[in-house]
Amino acid sequence: MTLPFKLYFSTFVAVIGGSFQFGYNLGCVNTPSKIIQEWVKSSFHSLHGTELSEAYADFIWSTIVSIFSIGGMIGALSSGWAANKWGRKGALIKNNIIMILAIILMTLSKFVNVFYLLIIGRFIIGIGCGFATGLVPLYITEIAPDYLRGRFGSVHQLLIVSGIVISNIIGFRLVAGNVDAWPIVFAFSALPAFIQIIGLFFIPESPKYLLVIKKDEEQAKESLIQLRPFTDMLYEIEILKAEATVEKGSDSTTLSDMFRYPLLWPLVISIMMMFSQQFSGINAAMFYSAKIFQGAGLTGDIPFYGTLCISFSHLLVTCLSIVLIDHPRFGRRILHITGLSGMMVLTVVIALSLFAAESNGVLKVYGQYVSILGILLFALFFSIGPGSIPWFFVTELFDSNSRSQGNSIACLCNWLASFIVGLTFLPLTNIIGPYVFFIFTGCLLFSIIFTYKFVPETKNKTISEIKLKLEHIGQI
Repeated sequence: MTLPFKLYFSTFVAVIGGSFQFGYNLGCVNTPSKIIQEWVKSSFHSLHGTELSEAYADFIWSTIVSIFSIGGMIGALSSGWAANKWGRKGALIKNNIIMILAIILMTLSKFVNVFYLLIIGRFIIGIGCGFATGLVPLYITEIAPDYLRGRFGSVHQLLIVSGIVISNIIGFRLVAGNVDAWPIVFAFSALPAFIQIIGLFFIPESPKYLLVIKKDEEQAKESLIQLRPFTDMLYEIEILKAEATVEKGSDSTTLSDMFRYPLLWPLVISIMMMFSQQFSGINAAMFYSAKIFQGAGLTGDIPFYGTLCISFSHLLVTCLSIVLIDHPRFGRRILHITGLSGMMVLTVVIALSLFAAESNGVLKVYGQYVSILGILLFALFFSIGPGSIPWFFVTELFDSNSRSQGNSIACLCNWLASFIVGLTFLPLTNIIGPYVFFIFTGCLLFSIIFTYKFVPETKNKTISEIKLKLEHIGQI
């Protein structure tokens, strides 16, 4: 059955200024890091008249990188409240004010020679990206047909990876990652922001939000007319009415309600799905891959091209996962467990290859290139399931009354886990070397067991069917 163009366009508008923006700003400081660090030292000397020590310079750079995640936690936790107060679409419109303010501060920092503006800008754009990680999967899941929730939900991860790839290219020294042009790396974020601002005026609000939260049946019908073939629209409006009737006597869900029965168990599963994504070690492998390759003895531009190759492969397999996610032979659980299992094996391969790279002779050469292959395959298995599934899976566990709050808490935990990994990976690597990957091996094993035992299959299931399954699992 042919779906309306407006459904695809609405999805594109949501992800270009949300998911893409998140991926781009997640990765944009990695490739030009040395250039920007040197500027920070120069700016500090200009402002304070003293030289910046290497230790304090590392601290400032760590702050610039990690404060993005702190902002993300704030934005993610606020996204549920914003989604219910202003609507999914309305909250996205307001989020672009945050994005543009941050972009201006980061871009201007070099021209006024004040590195504090870069820190403030990274914090603010982290808030905006945290908002986006809560709002975009929520909006996409609510506008997509039930039988294609997984496929449309996976587009969020596809655009995150696309943003990372583009940030790697723009940040390369031959493009904008050089002494004169690095502000362009941050200014580029204005393009997806303006595309989304314009596009939001031409897309509908979530019909589920309009009917279940706002109690506006006529507006919900008008929204569905733009997003569905006529026959599907009539069926879905009845489903939404039934959901609205069930929730009619219920009070609005608060954050504290999420930690009580019957919402606590779905929330625990949601948080564990997010933890399974971030504590897999994917961010450590992707964003520190250049340092890992350099530590393995690879020099020149080889670490950059190796990282870029991994990013492109990650992108291609994410495209494949969009096809697999709603395929009749596969479910959310099997794809997630398959991805986690492959990653678990590869953490061992990566650790052993990095040990080999520290030796001499032929073994050193093998270790260097097996480490690249290991990280490449690690990213590919991540793309099969753990990359995309947690983002939209969370929205499938809750009804409309509690979906935004559950999603915001889960996204907060995702950002928190990302922050912990980013903060501890390099210090742990300095202390225990390649053994650090065995920590991820243990985390992945735990995630596999938890998913197998407690996570329900949600593909092609209604919220009522999922609730019954959750009650059964919660009694095990």
